[in-house]
Amino acid sequence: MTAFLRELRLAARALRRAPAFALVAVAVVAVGVGANVLVFSLANALLLRPLPVPDADELVRVGRSTRGARFGTVSYPEYRELRDAGAAGASLDLIAHHPNSAILTAGGEPRPTW
Repeated sequence: MTAFLRELRLAARALRRAPAFALVAVAVVAVGVGANVLVFSLANALLLRPLPVPDADELVRVGRSTRGARFGTVSYPEYRELRDAGAAGASLDLIAHHPNSAILTAGGEPRPTW
């Protein structure tokens, strides 16, 4: 333990002699830690946490494969047909979405939204 304390005192004296180096070293470590926290937080929020819906492991995406697209969209009549077929006997819910932008006015200020 005394050898560790001796080494720690020696390192502190060396850093006191070169304060610019010490400042740069602390800044580099802080940026590195911050970047790691940011990346892990994003990965945790987007990839590791389950979706906030019941039975999230049973969610599926329905689409149609065509020559031009690996995963094409389903038309609204096809969606209605799938929804009605599911309501007739299977215990499933079906929703549709169409990623499209629009301009909404909230409080007199127009904002683009999806």
